[in-house]
Amino acid sequence: MKSTGLHRQYDHSKKLKSVLYYQGAVTHEILGSLTEILKDRIANEKRKNKILNVFIEMAQNVSHYSSEKEGDYGVGLILIKEKSHILKLATANFLDQQTAKPLQEKLEHLLSLSGEEIKELYQEKIKGERPEDSKGAGLGFLEILKKSDFPFRSSFEKTAEGNVFFTLTVFFRLG
Repeated sequence: MKSTGLHRQYDHSKKLKSVLYYQGAVTHEILGSLTEILKDRIANEKRKNKILNVFIEMAQNVSHYSSEKEGDYGVGLILIKEKSHILKLATANFLDQQTAKPLQEKLEHLLSLSGEEIKELYQEKIKGERPEDSKGAGLGFLEILKKSDFPFRSSFEKTAEGNVFFTLTVFFRLG
């Protein structure tokens, strides 16, 4: 019997120690279910709340800002892997070019800041007004930077259709 593509994908995911893989619309119900799965997986982790907060922030970004929609919800990919005591959280979704360019500049700026500058900017944002184009308080990426163990990684890949495939990856030490 010939091996199917799904069998190879299953084996590959198993070797990578995938904890969670989801692709589709990120609804409130889906986010709640995925959060429960992750919560069970990291039950013994001391910094469980930090990891869960970052995960929720990342998933909400997909739901709110993806240019690909199913009803009112953004569509994207959520992947969580564990390897060598590192938990990797990754999200990916399509953005239109008008959204992608300023986001890329914002993320590059945030990554250039020192820890102290991040804290100062965070305090300014808490005291300031909500940005017009934001579904939240504009704190999401600052929260991610503050809570994760390493600087996040992002990529912006232009597609043949004229939009951008945005990927955000965050890492935590386990144990």
